Amino acid sequence: MADMEPPVGSPTRGPRRHLFGYYDKCPWDSTARYALALEAGFAGRPPGLQDRAVLGMRGATAEPRTEESQADFYQRQFAVVSHFSSVIGTSPWVLYDFRSPLRQNKYQRGYNLKGLIADDHRSRKLAFATVREVYEDMHRMPQ
Repeated sequence: MADMEPPVGSPTRGPRRHLFGYYDKCPWDSTARYALALEAGFAGRPPGLQDRAVLGMRGATAEPRTEESQADFYQRQFAVVSHFSSVIGTSPWVLYDFRSPLRQNKYQRGYNLKGLIADDHRSRKLAFATVREVYEDMHRMPQ
């Protein structure tokens, strides 16, 4: 049991740069389960007004509200829909994350975070790649 390693994955994805912690903030939460990571498109300078921080949560597929669980949801949804010949197309429910003042709970904090792309309209989530892959496969299928 002592030689078992916990499952570890990359908390971020390239090609952008990632900074861990923030000034006097510890990069880990009190449970050491979550890391505070800022995704940035720059290096070697302080952030400016034009720079944005991307909200997102990485974790296990079975863990609610993570990018992994969102990608898994889309994979399972497409697998089910593929069995119905009467379905001739699909569309994601929400393309971009957006502010939603009525969503004031400990997870959303004023945002709808179910989009395939973050609210900066540039940062693509894992589910974006899942949807793109399915659409590309559908396009390659013989008519």
